[in-house]
Amino acid sequence: MGAFFLAAEFHTNYSGTAFKVERVLYQEKSDYQDILVFETKDHGKVLMLGGAVMLTERDEFCYHEMLVHPVAQVVENLKKVLVIGGGDGGTVKRLLAYSDEIEKIDVVEIDDKVVEVCKRFFPELASSFNDRRVNIVAQDGMNYIATTSEKYDLIICDTTDPVGPAEVLYSRTFYEAIKKALNEGGIAVSQSESPFYHAETLGDLWHNAIKPVFSNAKLYLAFVPTYCNGLWSFAVMSESIDVEAAPLKRREKLTDCRYYNEEVHRAAFKLPEFVKKIVKDMPVYY
Repeated sequence: MGAFFLAAEFHTNYSGTAFKVERVLYQEKSDYQDILVFETKDHGKVLMLGGAVMLTERDEFCYHEMLVHPVAQVVENLKKVLVIGGGDGGTVKRLLAYSDEIEKIDVVEIDDKVVEVCKRFFPELASSFNDRRVNIVAQDGMNYIATTSEKYDLIICDTTDPVGPAEVLYSRTFYEAIKKALNEGGIAVSQSESPFYHAETLGDLWHNAIKPVFSNAKLYLAFVPTYCNGLWSFAVMSESIDVEAAPLKRREKLTDCRYYNEEVHRAAFKLPEFVKKIVKDMPVYY
């Protein structure tokens, strides 16, 4: 056999996910993080930022469809959208399924090098940035949301793990600013980590940052194979809409989905007992 090496993301000190690397396509340290793109046989091209898997070509649809469609299907208006993070373009690509309604998408990505790299290696996603309605802002997400005078119908937090510059994006101050930036009838959604490996992080986010700010908040789940071995959570917030129960308004836009459908929408909010406990009580990390 020829020489090869493994790229790995560790979820704890003792376990993680590993990939056999066929070829390294790009490696550089930006002003904010290490950026690595490599080729694999099972998952195609893989993007890692700061040692964490951000996407693989094979399963990115699981994450991006479940981040976007549950909220885009039920929000009253879908004219102005804010994406915080999302430098790979996958979130914007799914939003453009609603291009007949969307007038503007602001993408606030602190690391413009991520956008540049994804345009080069993941054009099937990042070409979405070429749409005339997409405005990329190279700025820290907290600074943007705290100072903007813009109001949005939908805010999507496609953030990295709560490390370094992203740590503040898991704070109560951040979600208070999110609430102020929503139009009446607006919805916000955020990826909220693995309820199995990051129970303490999720519990802290839920009980200290989200629930004290939003009167209507719920957690839902999706299967994303390369994110901490599969189980991933999302927090959805609104003052007026129950995203779980609301009727889907735009079913005709779902023809290209490979994961999301109405049955999945309803089922995603049905939580296992250990996740219910995190939502109910601050967890003790195990």
